Amino acid sequence: MKKFALALSFLLALPLLMFAGYDAMVFQPRMPEIEKLISNANPEDRVLPPAVRQFVDISHGRNSPDVYVARLVLSKLHLDDKGGLEWTVRWALWRYLLELHLSGEDMETLYGTLAYNGQDYGLNNLSVRLFAKPLSALGPAEAATVVAVIQSPSLYLSDRELLVQRRDSLLSKAHP
Repeated sequence: MKKFALALSFLLALPLLMFAGYDAMVFQPRMPEIEKLISNANPEDRVLPPAVRQFVDISHGRNSPDVYVARLVLSKLHLDDKGGLEWTVRWALWRYLLELHLSGEDMETLYGTLAYNGQDYGLNNLSVRLFAKPLSALGPAEAATVVAVIQSPSLYLSDRELLVQRRDSLLSKAHP
Protein backbone atom coordinates (compact mmCIF):
# COMPACT_ATOMS: atom_id res chain seq x y z
CA MET A 1 0.00 0.00 0.00
CA LYS A 2 2.87 2.37 0.78
CA LYS A 3 4.40 1.82 -2.69
CA PHE A 4 1.03 2.46 -4.31
CA ALA A 5 0.66 5.75 -2.41
CA LEU A 6 4.18 6.78 -3.42
CA ALA A 7 3.54 5.91 -7.08
CA LEU A 8 0.24 7.76 -7.02
CA SER A 9 1.89 10.82 -5.46
CA PHE A 10 4.55 10.77 -8.16
CA LEU A 11 1.94 10.51 -10.92
CA LEU A 12 -0.02 13.39 -9.46
CA ALA A 13 3.11 15.52 -9.07
CA LEU A 14 4.43 14.77 -12.56
CA PRO A 15 2.27 17.32 -14.44
CA LEU A 16 3.23 20.02 -11.94
CA LEU A 17 6.90 19.16 -12.35
CA MET A 18 6.57 19.25 -16.13
CA PHE A 19 4.79 22.63 -15.93
CA ALA A 20 7.58 24.00 -13.71
CA GLY A 21 10.21 22.60 -16.08
CA TYR A 22 8.55 24.21 -19.10
CA ASP A 23 8.34 27.46 -17.20
CA ALA A 24 12.05 27.39 -16.33
CA MET A 25 13.41 26.13 -19.65
CA VAL A 26 11.06 27.68 -22.24
CA PHE A 27 9.03 30.52 -20.77
CA GLN A 28 11.48 32.28 -18.45
CA PRO A 29 14.18 32.70 -21.14
CA ARG A 30 11.57 34.65 -23.18
CA MET A 31 10.56 36.96 -20.31
CA PRO A 32 13.07 39.68 -21.29
CA GLU A 33 11.43 39.89 -24.72
CA ILE A 34 7.98 40.09 -23.15
CA GLU A 35 9.13 42.76 -20.70
CA LYS A 36 10.60 44.73 -23.61
CA LEU A 37 7.26 44.58 -25.45
CA ILE A 38 5.58 45.98 -22.35
CA SER A 39 8.13 48.71 -21.72
CA ASN A 40 8.12 49.81 -25.38
CA ALA A 41 4.33 49.93 -25.61
CA ASN A 42 2.64 53.14 -26.63
CA PRO A 43 1.46 54.89 -23.44
CA GLU A 44 -2.09 54.95 -24.84
CA ASP A 45 -2.02 51.14 -25.12
CA ARG A 46 -0.64 50.61 -21.61
CA VAL A 47 -3.74 51.12 -19.54
CA LEU A 48 -6.84 50.93 -21.66
CA PRO A 49 -9.49 53.58 -20.97
CA PRO A 50 -12.46 52.15 -19.04
CA ALA A 51 -14.81 52.26 -22.04
CA VAL A 52 -12.32 50.44 -24.25
CA ARG A 53 -11.65 47.88 -21.53
CA GLN A 54 -15.39 47.30 -21.11
CA PHE A 55 -15.83 46.68 -24.84
CA VAL A 56 -12.81 44.36 -24.89
CA ASP A 57 -14.38 42.28 -22.12
CA ILE A 58 -17.75 42.25 -23.87
CA SER A 59 -16.13 41.35 -27.18
CA HIS A 60 -14.47 38.28 -25.71
CA GLY A 61 -17.63 37.09 -23.97
CA ARG A 62 -17.02 34.24 -21.57
CA ASN A 63 -13.40 33.94 -22.69
CA SER A 64 -10.93 36.14 -20.92
CA PRO A 65 -8.98 38.55 -23.15
CA ASP A 66 -5.94 36.80 -21.67
CA VAL A 67 -6.68 33.87 -23.98
CA TYR A 68 -6.18 36.24 -26.92
CA VAL A 69 -3.06 37.76 -25.34
CA ALA A 70 -1.38 34.35 -25.21
CA ARG A 71 -1.98 33.93 -28.95
CA LEU A 72 -0.67 37.44 -29.65
CA VAL A 73 2.50 36.88 -27.62
CA LEU A 74 3.17 33.50 -29.22
CA SER A 75 2.80 35.09 -32.63
CA LYS A 76 5.07 38.02 -31.77
CA LEU A 77 7.74 35.65 -30.44
CA HIS A 78 7.39 33.46 -33.56
CA LEU A 79 6.28 30.44 -31.55
CA ASP A 80 3.02 29.91 -33.43
CA ASP A 81 4.32 27.97 -36.43
CA LYS A 82 2.78 24.61 -35.58
CA GLY A 83 -0.83 23.50 -35.63
CA GLY A 84 -2.72 20.75 -33.95
CA LEU A 85 -2.01 19.33 -30.54
CA GLU A 86 1.47 20.83 -30.20
CA TRP A 87 0.12 24.34 -30.78
CA THR A 88 -2.80 23.77 -28.41
CA VAL A 89 -0.56 22.58 -25.59
CA ARG A 90 1.90 25.45 -26.15
CA TRP A 91 -0.91 28.00 -26.20
CA ALA A 92 -2.46 26.59 -22.99
CA LEU A 93 0.88 26.60 -21.19
CA TRP A 94 1.64 30.16 -22.27
CA ARG A 95 -1.81 31.34 -21.31
CA TYR A 96 -1.37 30.15 -17.73
CA LEU A 97 2.28 31.18 -17.49
CA LEU A 98 1.52 34.70 -18.71
CA GLU A 99 -1.25 35.01 -16.13
CA LEU A 100 1.06 33.60 -13.46
CA HIS A 101 4.01 35.90 -14.15
CA LEU A 102 2.41 39.13 -15.36
CA SER A 103 0.10 41.60 -13.72
CA GLY A 104 -3.34 42.36 -15.11
CA GLU A 105 -2.01 45.72 -16.24
CA ASP A 106 0.84 44.06 -18.16
CA MET A 107 -1.62 41.68 -19.82
CA GLU A 108 -3.77 44.66 -20.79
CA THR A 109 -0.70 46.41 -22.21
CA LEU A 110 0.14 43.38 -24.33
CA TYR A 111 -3.45 43.26 -25.58
CA GLY A 112 -3.44 46.96 -26.43
CA THR A 113 -0.10 46.96 -28.18
CA LEU A 114 -0.08 43.58 -29.98
CA ALA A 115 -3.63 43.47 -31.34
CA TYR A 116 -3.52 43.43 -35.14
CA ASN A 117 -5.63 46.25 -36.53
CA GLY A 118 -5.61 45.55 -40.25
CA GLN A 119 -2.57 47.62 -41.09
CA ASP A 120 -0.22 47.43 -38.13
CA TYR A 121 -0.55 46.71 -34.42
CA GLY A 122 -2.09 48.43 -31.45
CA LEU A 123 -5.44 49.80 -30.45
CA ASN A 124 -4.13 53.36 -30.29
CA ASN A 125 -2.73 53.19 -33.82
CA LEU A 126 -6.15 52.11 -35.03
CA SER A 127 -7.84 54.86 -33.05
CA VAL A 128 -5.60 57.51 -34.60
CA ARG A 129 -6.09 56.05 -38.06
CA LEU A 130 -9.89 55.86 -37.81
CA PHE A 131 -10.68 58.94 -35.72
CA ALA A 132 -7.52 61.09 -35.72
CA LYS A 133 -7.37 61.00 -31.92
CA PRO A 134 -5.80 58.85 -29.24
CA LEU A 135 -7.56 55.96 -27.56
CA SER A 136 -8.07 57.97 -24.37
CA ALA A 137 -10.09 60.63 -26.24
CA LEU A 138 -12.65 58.27 -27.79
CA GLY A 139 -16.33 58.38 -27.01
CA PRO A 140 -18.27 55.16 -26.41
CA ALA A 141 -19.27 54.58 -30.05
CA GLU A 142 -15.72 55.19 -31.25
CA ALA A 143 -14.26 52.92 -28.57
CA ALA A 144 -16.72 50.18 -29.54
CA THR A 145 -15.72 50.63 -33.19
CA VAL A 146 -12.02 50.21 -32.42
CA VAL A 147 -12.67 47.05 -30.40
CA ALA A 148 -15.02 45.70 -33.08
CA VAL A 149 -12.33 46.01 -35.76
CA ILE A 150 -9.82 43.99 -33.72
CA GLN A 151 -12.05 40.90 -33.87
CA SER A 152 -11.65 40.66 -37.66
CA PRO A 153 -9.83 43.62 -39.20
CA SER A 154 -10.00 42.52 -42.83
CA LEU A 155 -13.74 41.85 -42.59
CA TYR A 156 -14.80 44.92 -40.65
CA LEU A 157 -12.52 47.42 -42.39
CA SER A 158 -13.79 46.29 -45.79
CA ASP A 159 -17.49 46.19 -44.90
CA ARG A 160 -18.69 49.33 -43.15
CA GLU A 161 -22.20 47.92 -42.64
CA LEU A 162 -20.89 44.87 -40.77
CA LEU A 163 -18.63 47.11 -38.70
CA VAL A 164 -21.58 49.28 -37.68
CA GLN A 165 -23.57 46.16 -36.76
CA ARG A 166 -20.71 44.83 -34.64
CA ARG A 167 -20.20 48.23 -32.98
CA ASP A 168 -23.92 48.51 -32.22
CA SER A 169 -23.91 45.00 -30.79
CA LEU A 170 -21.09 45.91 -28.41
CA LEU A 171 -22.84 49.14 -27.44
CA SER A 172 -26.13 47.35 -26.73
CA LYS A 173 -24.38 44.77 -24.55
CA ALA A 174 -22.67 47.55 -22.62
CA HIS A 175 -25.94 49.41 -22.04
CA PRO A 176 -28.74 46.83 -22.03
